[in-house]
Amino acid sequence: MNPIKTIKRFFRSIQNLISWFPIIFQDRDWDHFYFHVIMKKKLERMRDYNINSGHCVNSHVTAQKINTCIKLLDTLIKDDFQDEEFWKDVKHEWIELDEEYSELKTVSKYSQEEIKKQIKKENALRRKCIKTLYSILEKRVETFWD
Repeated sequence: MNPIKTIKRFFRSIQNLISWFPIIFQDRDWDHFYFHVIMKKKLERMRDYNINSGHCVNSHVTAQKINTCIKLLDTLIKDDFQDEEFWKDVKHEWIELDEEYSELKTVSKYSQEEIKKQIKKENALRRKCIKTLYSILEKRVETFWD
């Protein structure tokens, strides 16, 4: 085995560890949020590789497809599906029933039915984003590298 290649491989591995450390350090096992953060990091690295070191003729096209997935992951990570205009008029108050018990009451110009409809609408947007992301990955993930 070539000692120069072995040394280069070792330092590349160290660079990988340094790059991944902040992501892995923050990782928690209880939520899909961190799964999306890890996937985003991996796709960012693959995109950057295709832009800077890709050997295929269509490396930049591959990078653009990966970038689409990254944007979808950004939306999922930010949980950017709420209609701020709608929710600014919905407030929750704790009503004290007695010394031990309280009740959460929703105060809004909207009916409970309208609030449920809005929640369903936002959940549908989230599901559509997830479905789009995984559909792209299903079709393209095996073409994301040289």
